[in-house]
Amino acid sequence: MFKKEITRPLVFIMLTAALTALSACNVINPTPTATPTPTEIPATPTPTQPPLAAEVNGEGIWLQDYQAELQRFKKAASDTGKQYDDQQASKMVLDDLVANTLLAQTAVKDGYKADETALQNRIDELTQQAGGSDAWVTWLKDNFYSESSLRQALSRSLAAAWERNHLIEAVPQTTEMVHARQILVRTDTTATAAIEELQAGGDFETLAKKYDDLTAGDLGWFARGSLYIPEVEKAAFELQPGQYSSIIQSAYGYHIVQVLEHDPQHPLTTDARLALQHKLLEAWMADALKNAQINILVK
Repeated sequence: MFKKEITRPLVFIMLTAALTALSACNVINPTPTATPTPTEIPATPTPTQPPLAAEVNGEGIWLQDYQAELQRFKKAASDTGKQYDDQQASKMVLDDLVANTLLAQTAVKDGYKADETALQNRIDELTQQAGGSDAWVTWLKDNFYSESSLRQALSRSLAAAWERNHLIEAVPQTTEMVHARQILVRTDTTATAAIEELQAGGDFETLAKKYDDLTAGDLGWFARGSLYIPEVEKAAFELQPGQYSSIIQSAYGYHIVQVLEHDPQHPLTTDARLALQHKLLEAWMADALKNAQINILVK
Protein backbone atom coordinates (compact mmCIF):
# COMPACT_ATOMS: atom_id res chain seq x y z
CA MET A 1 0.00 0.00 0.00
CA PHE A 2 2.76 2.39 0.88
CA LYS A 3 4.57 1.71 -2.41
CA LYS A 4 1.52 2.59 -4.49
CA GLU A 5 0.99 5.91 -2.72
CA ILE A 6 4.53 7.03 -3.47
CA THR A 7 4.51 5.87 -7.09
CA ARG A 8 1.36 7.66 -8.25
CA PRO A 9 2.38 11.22 -7.20
CA LEU A 10 5.80 10.74 -8.81
CA VAL A 11 4.20 9.75 -12.09
CA PHE A 12 1.82 12.70 -11.88
CA ILE A 13 4.69 15.15 -11.23
CA MET A 14 6.69 13.76 -14.20
CA LEU A 15 3.73 14.06 -16.57
CA THR A 16 2.95 17.60 -15.33
CA ALA A 17 6.53 18.70 -15.81
CA ALA A 18 6.56 17.32 -19.31
CA LEU A 19 3.34 19.09 -20.27
CA THR A 20 4.61 22.39 -18.77
CA ALA A 21 7.82 22.17 -20.79
CA LEU A 22 5.86 21.56 -23.98
CA SER A 23 3.62 24.58 -23.25
CA ALA A 24 6.61 26.82 -22.67
CA CYS A 25 8.08 25.76 -25.97
CA ASN A 26 4.86 26.64 -27.75
CA VAL A 27 4.82 30.15 -26.23
CA ILE A 28 8.38 30.93 -27.20
CA ASN A 29 8.11 29.39 -30.69
CA PRO A 30 4.44 29.19 -31.70
CA THR A 31 5.37 28.13 -35.28
CA PRO A 32 5.48 24.33 -35.36
CA THR A 33 8.83 22.85 -36.39
CA ALA A 34 8.64 20.76 -39.54
CA THR A 35 9.53 17.14 -39.06
CA PRO A 36 12.70 16.42 -41.09
CA THR A 37 12.28 13.93 -43.90
CA PRO A 38 14.46 10.85 -43.34
CA THR A 39 17.35 10.62 -45.79
CA GLU A 40 16.87 7.62 -48.10
CA ILE A 41 19.85 5.25 -48.26
CA PRO A 42 20.28 4.05 -51.83
CA ALA A 43 20.01 0.29 -52.26
CA THR A 44 23.24 -1.54 -53.08
CA PRO A 45 23.11 -2.35 -56.81
CA THR A 46 23.14 -6.01 -57.73
CA PRO A 47 26.25 -6.85 -59.78
CA THR A 48 25.39 -7.43 -63.44
CA GLN A 49 26.58 -10.81 -64.69
CA PRO A 50 28.58 -10.62 -67.93
CA PRO A 51 26.74 -12.12 -70.91
CA LEU A 52 27.35 -15.79 -71.68
CA ALA A 53 28.10 -17.59 -74.93
CA ALA A 54 27.14 -20.99 -73.53
CA GLU A 55 26.42 -22.94 -70.37
CA VAL A 56 27.85 -26.39 -69.67
CA ASN A 57 26.26 -28.21 -66.75
CA GLY A 58 25.44 -24.84 -65.19
CA GLU A 59 28.93 -23.40 -65.70
CA GLY A 60 29.09 -20.35 -67.92
CA ILE A 61 31.41 -19.67 -70.83
CA TRP A 62 31.65 -15.88 -71.01
CA LEU A 63 30.73 -14.22 -74.29
CA GLN A 64 33.91 -12.10 -74.22
CA ASP A 65 36.04 -15.24 -73.85
CA TYR A 66 34.27 -16.90 -76.77
CA GLN A 67 34.68 -13.78 -78.95
CA ALA A 68 38.39 -13.56 -78.11
CA GLU A 69 38.86 -17.26 -78.86
CA LEU A 70 37.05 -16.80 -82.18
CA GLN A 71 39.45 -13.97 -83.07
CA ARG A 72 42.44 -16.16 -82.21
CA PHE A 73 41.03 -19.01 -84.30
CA LYS A 74 40.48 -16.80 -87.34
CA LYS A 75 43.96 -15.30 -86.98
CA ALA A 76 45.57 -18.75 -86.78
CA ALA A 77 43.55 -19.97 -89.77
CA SER A 78 44.58 -16.93 -91.78
CA ASP A 79 48.24 -17.41 -90.86
CA THR A 80 48.14 -21.01 -92.12
CA GLY A 81 46.17 -20.18 -95.28
CA LYS A 82 43.00 -22.00 -94.19
CA GLN A 83 39.57 -20.52 -94.72
CA TYR A 84 36.38 -21.07 -92.73
CA ASP A 85 33.09 -19.24 -92.97
CA ASP A 86 31.73 -17.57 -89.84
CA GLN A 87 29.37 -20.44 -89.03
CA GLN A 88 32.10 -23.07 -89.31
CA ALA A 89 34.53 -21.02 -87.24
CA SER A 90 31.95 -20.36 -84.54
CA LYS A 91 31.00 -24.04 -84.29
CA MET A 92 34.60 -25.21 -84.07
CA VAL A 93 35.45 -22.68 -81.36
CA LEU A 94 32.33 -23.47 -79.32
CA ASP A 95 32.91 -27.21 -79.69
CA ASP A 96 36.45 -26.80 -78.37
CA LEU A 97 35.38 -24.60 -75.44
CA VAL A 98 32.60 -27.01 -74.49
CA ALA A 99 34.91 -30.03 -74.75
CA ASN A 100 37.58 -28.43 -72.57
CA THR A 101 34.97 -27.37 -70.03
CA LEU A 102 33.60 -30.92 -69.83
CA LEU A 103 37.10 -32.32 -69.38
CA ALA A 104 37.94 -29.73 -66.70
CA GLN A 105 34.69 -30.42 -64.83
CA THR A 106 35.37 -34.15 -64.88
CA ALA A 107 38.95 -33.57 -63.74
CA VAL A 108 37.68 -31.97 -60.54
CA LYS A 109 35.35 -34.94 -59.94
CA ASP A 110 38.27 -37.31 -60.50
CA GLY A 111 40.44 -35.59 -57.90
CA TYR A 112 42.25 -32.84 -59.80
CA LYS A 113 43.47 -29.97 -57.63
CA ALA A 114 44.36 -26.66 -59.23
CA ASP A 115 48.04 -25.88 -58.77
CA GLU A 116 48.53 -22.12 -58.67
CA THR A 117 52.31 -22.55 -58.57
CA ALA A 118 52.28 -24.63 -61.76
CA LEU A 119 49.97 -22.08 -63.37
CA GLN A 120 52.23 -19.18 -62.47
CA ASN A 121 55.30 -21.12 -63.63
CA ARG A 122 53.61 -21.63 -66.99
CA ILE A 123 52.83 -17.93 -67.28
CA ASP A 124 56.42 -17.09 -66.35
CA GLU A 125 57.67 -19.47 -69.06
CA LEU A 126 55.42 -17.85 -71.65
CA THR A 127 56.56 -14.39 -70.55
CA GLN A 128 60.20 -15.43 -70.95
CA GLN A 129 59.50 -16.99 -74.36
CA ALA A 130 57.81 -13.78 -75.48
CA GLY A 131 60.97 -11.83 -74.63
CA GLY A 132 60.24 -10.25 -71.26
CA SER A 133 57.54 -8.19 -69.57
CA ASP A 134 57.13 -5.52 -72.27
CA ALA A 135 57.03 -8.07 -75.07
CA TRP A 136 54.61 -10.14 -72.99
CA VAL A 137 52.14 -7.23 -72.78
CA THR A 138 52.34 -6.86 -76.56
CA TRP A 139 51.84 -10.60 -77.05
CA LEU A 140 48.72 -10.58 -74.87
CA LYS A 141 47.27 -7.69 -76.87
CA ASP A 142 48.14 -9.26 -80.23
CA ASN A 143 46.48 -12.51 -79.17
CA PHE A 144 43.34 -10.93 -77.69
CA TYR A 145 44.11 -11.82 -74.07
CA SER A 146 44.05 -9.93 -70.82
CA GLU A 147 46.09 -11.16 -67.86
CA SER A 148 42.95 -12.52 -66.19
CA SER A 149 41.47 -14.15 -69.30
CA LEU A 150 44.78 -15.88 -70.08
CA ARG A 151 45.03 -17.16 -66.51
CA GLN A 152 41.49 -18.50 -66.73
CA ALA A 153 42.13 -20.15 -70.12
CA LEU A 154 45.37 -21.74 -68.89
CA SER A 155 43.68 -22.95 -65.71
CA ARG A 156 40.97 -24.69 -67.74
CA SER A 157 43.55 -26.05 -70.17
CA LEU A 158 45.67 -27.57 -67.38
CA ALA A 159 42.61 -29.26 -65.85
CA ALA A 160 41.48 -30.59 -69.25
CA ALA A 161 44.98 -31.91 -70.02
CA TRP A 162 45.09 -33.64 -66.62
CA GLU A 163 41.79 -35.38 -67.35
CA ARG A 164 42.88 -36.44 -70.85
CA ASN A 165 46.01 -38.02 -69.39
CA HIS A 166 43.91 -39.64 -66.67
CA LEU A 167 41.61 -41.18 -69.27
CA ILE A 168 44.23 -42.49 -71.68
CA GLU A 169 46.11 -44.22 -68.87
CA ALA A 170 43.36 -46.85 -69.18
CA VAL A 171 44.84 -47.95 -72.52
CA PRO A 172 47.24 -50.81 -71.66
CA GLN A 173 50.76 -51.35 -72.98
CA THR A 174 49.77 -54.80 -74.28
CA THR A 175 46.51 -56.14 -75.68
CA GLU A 176 45.01 -58.81 -77.92
CA MET A 177 46.30 -58.33 -81.45
CA VAL A 178 46.41 -60.15 -84.77
CA HIS A 179 48.87 -60.07 -87.64
CA ALA A 180 47.06 -60.31 -90.97
CA ARG A 181 47.33 -59.67 -94.68
CA GLN A 182 44.78 -59.14 -97.39
CA ILE A 183 44.00 -59.34 -101.05
CA LEU A 184 42.31 -56.09 -102.05
CA VAL A 185 40.72 -55.70 -105.48
CA ARG A 186 38.36 -53.25 -107.11
CA THR A 187 35.58 -55.50 -108.43
CA ASP A 188 33.59 -58.42 -107.10
CA THR A 189 34.40 -60.35 -110.28
CA THR A 190 38.14 -60.12 -109.58
CA ALA A 191 37.56 -61.01 -105.92
CA THR A 192 35.55 -64.08 -106.90
CA ALA A 193 38.31 -65.21 -109.24
CA ALA A 194 40.91 -64.74 -106.49
CA ILE A 195 39.02 -66.76 -103.90
CA GLU A 196 38.39 -69.55 -106.42
CA GLU A 197 42.13 -69.71 -107.02
CA LEU A 198 42.76 -69.94 -103.26
CA GLN A 199 40.18 -72.69 -102.91
CA ALA A 200 41.95 -74.57 -105.70
CA GLY A 201 45.15 -74.57 -103.60
CA GLY A 202 46.72 -71.28 -104.61
CA ASP A 203 49.23 -69.60 -102.27
CA PHE A 204 47.77 -66.57 -100.47
CA GLU A 205 51.01 -64.57 -100.32
CA THR A 206 51.77 -65.11 -103.99
CA LEU A 207 48.28 -64.05 -104.96
CA ALA A 208 48.34 -61.04 -102.60
CA LYS A 209 51.63 -59.91 -104.15
CA LYS A 210 49.96 -60.06 -107.55
CA TYR A 211 47.65 -57.23 -106.47
CA ASP A 212 50.12 -55.46 -104.14
CA ASP A 213 53.71 -56.09 -105.12
CA LEU A 214 55.02 -53.61 -102.54
CA THR A 215 53.74 -55.14 -99.29
CA ALA A 216 51.97 -58.31 -100.47
CA GLY A 217 48.91 -57.06 -98.61
CA ASP A 218 50.58 -57.20 -95.18
CA LEU A 219 48.48 -55.27 -92.63
CA GLY A 220 50.92 -55.77 -89.76
CA TRP A 221 49.81 -56.23 -86.16
CA PHE A 222 46.63 -54.44 -85.06
CA ALA A 223 44.34 -54.37 -82.04
CA ARG A 224 40.58 -54.20 -81.86
CA GLY A 225 39.41 -50.73 -82.74
CA SER A 226 42.64 -49.62 -84.39
CA LEU A 227 42.27 -50.74 -88.02
CA TYR A 228 40.91 -48.16 -90.44
CA ILE A 229 38.58 -50.73 -92.08
CA PRO A 230 36.26 -52.13 -89.37
CA GLU A 231 34.87 -54.86 -91.62
CA VAL A 232 38.34 -56.28 -92.18
CA GLU A 233 39.24 -55.97 -88.49
CA LYS A 234 36.11 -57.84 -87.40
CA ALA A 235 36.78 -60.69 -89.84
CA ALA A 236 40.44 -60.96 -88.78
CA PHE A 237 39.59 -61.44 -85.10
CA GLU A 238 37.15 -64.21 -85.99
CA LEU A 239 39.79 -66.26 -87.85
CA GLN A 240 42.49 -68.63 -86.61
CA PRO A 241 46.08 -68.36 -87.87
CA GLY A 242 46.30 -69.76 -91.41
CA GLN A 243 42.61 -69.25 -92.16
CA TYR A 244 41.28 -66.75 -94.67
CA SER A 245 37.90 -65.06 -94.94
CA SER A 246 35.21 -64.97 -97.56
CA ILE A 247 34.91 -61.85 -99.72
CA ILE A 248 34.40 -58.69 -97.63
CA GLN A 249 33.05 -55.54 -99.23
CA SER A 250 34.01 -52.12 -97.89
CA ALA A 251 34.24 -48.54 -99.12
CA TYR A 252 37.75 -49.38 -100.40
CA GLY A 253 36.79 -52.38 -102.53
CA TYR A 254 36.68 -56.14 -102.03
CA HIS A 255 38.91 -57.85 -99.47
CA ILE A 256 40.00 -61.37 -98.65
CA VAL A 257 41.79 -61.49 -95.28
CA GLN A 258 44.22 -64.10 -93.96
CA VAL A 259 45.38 -64.21 -90.32
CA LEU A 260 49.07 -65.01 -89.84
CA GLU A 261 49.42 -64.73 -86.04
CA HIS A 262 47.19 -64.14 -83.02
CA ASP A 263 48.59 -62.92 -79.66
CA PRO A 264 46.34 -62.30 -76.62
CA GLN A 265 48.96 -60.00 -75.02
CA HIS A 266 50.94 -58.37 -77.79
CA PRO A 267 52.94 -55.18 -77.05
CA LEU A 268 51.30 -52.15 -78.60
CA THR A 269 53.39 -50.05 -80.91
CA THR A 270 53.46 -46.33 -80.21
CA ASP A 271 51.21 -45.62 -83.19
CA ALA A 272 48.76 -48.37 -82.24
CA ARG A 273 48.50 -47.15 -78.65
CA LEU A 274 48.00 -43.58 -79.83
CA ALA A 275 45.22 -44.75 -82.15
CA LEU A 276 43.48 -46.56 -79.28
CA GLN A 277 43.89 -43.57 -77.00
CA HIS A 278 42.40 -41.29 -79.63
CA LYS A 279 39.48 -43.67 -80.10
CA LEU A 280 38.93 -43.85 -76.33
CA LEU A 281 38.86 -40.05 -76.03
CA GLU A 282 36.40 -39.80 -78.93
CA ALA A 283 34.08 -42.33 -77.29
CA TRP A 284 34.38 -40.59 -73.91
CA MET A 285 33.57 -37.19 -75.39
CA ALA A 286 30.58 -38.51 -77.33
CA ASP A 287 29.18 -39.96 -74.11
CA ALA A 288 29.94 -36.80 -72.12
CA LEU A 289 28.19 -34.60 -74.69
CA LYS A 290 25.19 -36.92 -74.72
CA ASN A 291 24.74 -36.69 -70.95
CA ALA A 292 25.68 -33.03 -70.41
CA GLN A 293 23.31 -30.09 -70.05
CA ILE A 294 24.57 -27.72 -72.76
CA ASN A 295 22.92 -24.44 -73.67
CA ILE A 296 24.43 -22.53 -76.62
CA LEU A 297 23.48 -18.85 -76.40
CA VAL A 298 25.15 -17.47 -79.54
CA LYS A 299 24.29 -18.12 -83.15
